[in-house]
Amino acid sequence: MKLKSLCVVSVSCMFFFACGEDNSSIPQEIVSGISQGSESGNLSSGIVANSTTSSSRIAVSSSSEMSSSSSAVPGCKTETEDNCEYGTLVDSRNGRIYKTVKIGTQEWLTENVKYISRSESNLDDSTFEPVKEYDKYYTWAKALGLDEECNKNKCEIPEGKIQGVCPEGSHVPSANEFRELFRAIGCKQSYRTTTLNYKTTSTEIYYNSANKLKASSGWEGRFAGDDRYGFSALPTGRYPTYSGGIVNDAYAIYWTTSQTDSTSASEVWMYGGTTDGLATMDDESTIRSEPKKGELVVRCIKD
Repeated sequence: MKLKSLCVVSVSCMFFFACGEDNSSIPQEIVSGISQGSESGNLSSGIVANSTTSSSRIAVSSSSEMSSSSSAVPGCKTETEDNCEYGTLVDSRNGRIYKTVKIGTQEWLTENVKYISRSESNLDDSTFEPVKEYDKYYTWAKALGLDEECNKNKCEIPEGKIQGVCPEGSHVPSANEFRELFRAIGCKQSYRTTTLNYKTTSTEIYYNSANKLKASSGWEGRFAGDDRYGFSALPTGRYPTYSGGIVNDAYAIYWTTSQTDSTSASEVWMYGGTTDGLATMDDESTIRSEPKKGELVVRCIKD
């Protein structure tokens, strides 16, 4: 997918802060313009409208980044060696075996969940393939195992880990668990304002974590990552049921359990292959609020 040209705005406020998300480093009026996610005390980096203004173009402020944490987990994989700590997780529902990798204190599946129930398949026993090699796309409610009405209404979700569509022994990650992943690998983080759709000014937090987490193949040209932690993210895009067709296939986009309002929830985006105008986003990740009814993949994390 090609983005529209991105141009730097003539007036833009930018603030930068460390991955620990210490709100005291940002002016309070800026903090109040960024929505608080369902996880208390942490900034949600979803796109949030601060004001409406006329604009003749899409605009993104440029950004620089602060130094990464000295406590970052060392990379465990290079072009010639792979010293990552791997494991396995068996999905008892269909016998599929998933590979896992430990990154810091977390253990992630190295691929997206590929579970589809017999009732969803609309196939008879002779053609049903529960271990077929394809990514399964889910609405937010389906990913969490909730009633589909939760895509239109803010629902009470269970406390703690939510298994949802993940294999037993793992769960759908929260936005905070993705933030913990970004901190563990020593990300640099920046805050900036963006003007979208010619009229909506919004705020977003970006992490320079994508290249460390993207697979070393499967991305267009130079936009492949070095996969130094074995996370092996591949482009997935979304399946937007409201417009049809898988789009944004230059991005890896994952659901989180964190709902931001009645119709939206936090998604994790890892960019690749999107260089246009003055914006180069191939090493950026963000956590943004998008409609629950769109269909995304799920990357599970072990309990």
